[in-house]
Amino acid sequence: MGAGIKKIRELMEEEELEYPTFESNYFFTVTFKRPPMHVPNVPDNVPNDIIRSVYEYIKKNSSASVSEISIAVGRTDRTVKRILKDLKDQGILQRNGSSRSGQWMISKQLR
Repeated sequence: MGAGIKKIRELMEEEELEYPTFESNYFFTVTFKRPPMHVPNVPDNVPNDIIRSVYEYIKKNSSASVSEISIAVGRTDRTVKRILKDLKDQGILQRNGSSRSGQWMISKQLR
């Protein structure tokens, strides 16, 4: 039991991640915290889950229009356009072709 905990701590430190918490009652429990999610520079009033939803929708539907995306994520076209612009500015997305017949390309993974 002691060697594994040491190994976990060393690996977490190497990856610059927060140490997990260890609990031992009747059971032994290790709780890992997620690393912070990288979010592009979007306005503060746009929640991270909406950005993630836009990104995931494009991942599955590369030819999606702004209006299709906005319906899928439940936001206005204007909000989706801002998110798309910021994702493009960050180098995460790019658009190949026209706005009507083009396709979205994912250049980097959204963390």
